[in-house]
Amino acid sequence: MTNGRHSRPRDTSFPVAVIGLHGRFPGASDAQTFWENLRDGRDVITTIPPERWDHATFFGEPEGTEERTYATTGGFMRDVDCFDCGFFNILPREAESMDPQQRLFLQTAWQALEDAGRSPKDLAGKEVGVFVGVGHADYPVLMRRDGAPFDVFRATGIVPTAIANRVSFSLDLRGPSESIDTACSGSLVAIHRAVQSLESGECDLAIAGGVNLLLGPELFIAFAKAGMLSRSGRCRVLDADCDGYVRGESVAAIILRPLDQAEADGDFIYGVIRGTAENHGGKTHSFTAPGVSGQAHVVTHAWTRAGRSFQDASLLEMHGTGTPLGDPIELKGLKRALDDTSRGSHLADESVKKIALGALKSHVGHLEAAAGIGGVIKTLLSIQNGLIPPNLHFRCLNPQINLDGTPFFVPVTPVPLGTDSERPPLAGVSSFGFGGVNAHVVVEGYRRVEAGPPRSTHAGDEATPYLFVISARDERALSRRVAQLLTFLDQTGTQEPLSEQANIRRIEDALGLGSLAGECGGIRLDSLDLSESQLILALERLSFEAATPVLVRDIRDCVTIRDLAERIDAISGGTVNAVSVQSGGEASLPRVAVTSETLRNANLATISHSLMHGRDAMHERLAIVTGCKAALMTTLRGFLKDPRAPQRGLARGSILSSQNTPAPEPIPREGAAIQVNLEEWARYWISNRHPKLHWKDLHRRSAPRKIPLPAYPFELKRVWYTAPDRLIPAAVLPATTSIERASAEFHAPVRIDRSITTSRSPSIPLPATLAGLAFLLQHLMATHGNRAIHLSHIEFGQPLESKEGKMSWRNGERGQKEIVQCLYGSDPAPHVLVQARLTSAIVVAPHSSHGFPDDMLIVQPLTLYSDAERVGVKIAPEYRCIEAAHATTNALSLKIRLPRVTGEPLSYGPSLLASVLTGSVCLHERAAIPYLDTKVLCFYRANALAFDPRGASEDTEIAIERSEADGSMHVIARDSDGRRILELCGLQIRKVPKHEHKVVPTTSTAARTALAS
Repeated sequence: MTNGRHSRPRDTSFPVAVIGLHGRFPGASDAQTFWENLRDGRDVITTIPPERWDHATFFGEPEGTEERTYATTGGFMRDVDCFDCGFFNILPREAESMDPQQRLFLQTAWQALEDAGRSPKDLAGKEVGVFVGVGHADYPVLMRRDGAPFDVFRATGIVPTAIANRVSFSLDLRGPSESIDTACSGSLVAIHRAVQSLESGECDLAIAGGVNLLLGPELFIAFAKAGMLSRSGRCRVLDADCDGYVRGESVAAIILRPLDQAEADGDFIYGVIRGTAENHGGKTHSFTAPGVSGQAHVVTHAWTRAGRSFQDASLLEMHGTGTPLGDPIELKGLKRALDDTSRGSHLADESVKKIALGALKSHVGHLEAAAGIGGVIKTLLSIQNGLIPPNLHFRCLNPQINLDGTPFFVPVTPVPLGTDSERPPLAGVSSFGFGGVNAHVVVEGYRRVEAGPPRSTHAGDEATPYLFVISARDERALSRRVAQLLTFLDQTGTQEPLSEQANIRRIEDALGLGSLAGECGGIRLDSLDLSESQLILALERLSFEAATPVLVRDIRDCVTIRDLAERIDAISGGTVNAVSVQSGGEASLPRVAVTSETLRNANLATISHSLMHGRDAMHERLAIVTGCKAALMTTLRGFLKDPRAPQRGLARGSILSSQNTPAPEPIPREGAAIQVNLEEWARYWISNRHPKLHWKDLHRRSAPRKIPLPAYPFELKRVWYTAPDRLIPAAVLPATTSIERASAEFHAPVRIDRSITTSRSPSIPLPATLAGLAFLLQHLMATHGNRAIHLSHIEFGQPLESKEGKMSWRNGERGQKEIVQCLYGSDPAPHVLVQARLTSAIVVAPHSSHGFPDDMLIVQPLTLYSDAERVGVKIAPEYRCIEAAHATTNALSLKIRLPRVTGEPLSYGPSLLASVLTGSVCLHERAAIPYLDTKVLCFYRANALAFDPRGASEDTEIAIERSEADGSMHVIARDSDGRRILELCGLQIRKVPKHEHKVVPTTSTAARTALAS
């Protein structure tokens, strides 16, 4: 039976250009870093991060009904819980109910469009399609597990279809919008559907990609039970020791457009998709088993549609799961496809090895729904750079695979891509879903054939002035966009070794010290009066010029400017060539994934055109008129030093400013643009809400080609669902929450199980409630066999004056035995210092704290203690153990050294808690909360606490983050091995009048009033 789809001529091809791309991968926040990792053979597979879940809890053999998995590694991205809500005008409450896959793909789609030089606002209302491969959804599982309350946003937040639809809705795109779930082949099928939609005329431009996140352990358990996952923790594609795959995560997208339209408009073209195909393998040995026939057919069909011979390929990017069953079947399918596409011809020498078998999964793991888009981006960058990256973890060929007599080979070192002077290179990408859906895409390198006079691309035009427009949503983002452009301009230069004096001068310049000819080398860094924003910009600038991230933790032991210069020289290897700041995380300045040749060919005309027509005009704006690259870079540096300083050729405006007066639209002038006319256009652009710029109006000639420029640097903040009762099952939560009501449920007489008297000093050496928590934790550790302690619904009583007294603890009775209290004083009315509910375990959602972030300001420990004392928190000297501190408005990182006091009943618990209290109240103060002299700060309540100090080292790091939504704190303390020793969730701090800072019995009216407040 003839299928209508196959009735078309077999040699027809509809070429589609890839004009933009963006992606985040394990170990890479952008496609350029992704390529460098592949090229250099970096292994980015890691142990499951503790921020996701405690893998030790689930480790074991998955036998029977046991919820265990032997898999403890994967390919993980950072900051998957972060999002820029304000940029997309999405309420934080709504964003919390959205699957992070939805949020991340929305950001990635925007950045891919900017990479393509397509203004999202200009695409609004047009037939633009969105096609995204999706699969597993861990976020809804976590929400149900933790009892997150349902709200009006849950329905649209967790359904997979919303991943594509959210992009179409947010950007007002009117083409097809499809989330495609065919398991592991999802994103390659999405590309296939996008090409079909472009070919049929359903859309004029398409966004195609995929997303996959690993947020919970459930599928690690399920896939381990199925025997799919690697026990060795690495994906060994085609190797004799292959034992399964490693899971990975990614979010990526490409921008597609018919080739003829892309060429006509001067788009930058990464490569050309020549043919695509999709099928199902039919019935095989089992539902998840691959089939030779189906895989061979989809490869054959794609190459036939492409009108190209499979024998001419230089690279075949395999599905390559590294399973003993899958790899041999895939090779048999490729051999059959090679025979089917030969059309009766044969290679002159079938033993010539010219088709490399690429294996992305050996680098980053199996990206599942995003595996296909990852393979396509790898292939595009391989063709663009003329290099095939090596496969990792390959020692010797699987004995079930025979490559004799075939052109296939396994690259174990970087291999130059085979090229033909007359024909561009060819490659194929395969992706097969475990349910049987197969897909294949044929990718061809791009070589432009000019029709008529060539567009201007060389540097000869740089005597002509051009208009450079830069905008962002807020002032900080504007500075980052300026830094991005400066970085890009630096990248077009060459690397130069720097002398020590030049290094010092460069640091003087970054720190805003002026040009002192390198005479500041001996100045101490802590003597510089730098604001937080100045330090952040200085570190970013130094990172650009060091060609590698410069993090706070890299320089925190530097004392003088000369020390800093030597450290940066060591980090950069003695060379300077600006690259983007990676900042040790993924919330950084994205880079463009283009070759050094492309960068060298970038000139002012192409950059000006790409900025003018490839970006939306946002609130904060900057316009520069110049015809000199050096002058442009000087102006950009000057803006970073002082955004308010006037400069020649620079116009600055804010649409939100009350002083903004729109300038009239200039009258286009005949002939080449002149400086004065462009400055009129600059004033018009920075002052009008919806300015319209057209290249021909400014220059009266055709526009140059576009070039990819760095995409928008989102201001990422943690967004996660909130579930007050998520820490323990709802069934065991008593209805009462306040201290005085719970106290009434205890049955007199009060049973004193253990007590101590603070006789070692004339007063309680810590705030009494804090000493009470330390005492309670120490007691619970002792009575529970030194196992980890988990508390929920923690509430602190009225603060006490420091005085000598006795602390004791007690349990509830008659169904309330999980309630524990620490008391101060004696019967009949002891004061409740702290009360909590003892539970078996808590589960905390992934958190974004990662040691010392790069954008933190150095704070002196003495300053912290002084600030804490100013608001009523006095820490005795013996408990002051903070050695280093770094802060932003809503985050604080502390480096502490815990003392171990022999014979001290409370061990080092008080020192740890004292540091937490000090940091929390100081962070509270940094959030610009006003104080009165009659107020003091104290702990009020917390959702949950986990405490497990077993084996902890003296060196400890504490990360504290403050929620902008409710002001609560999230605290994590880890030892030198990264093991969690304390976690405190939902910590709230309150102010109380100083006259209430005294002993008040919990049964009194004053106590009830204070607690109610």
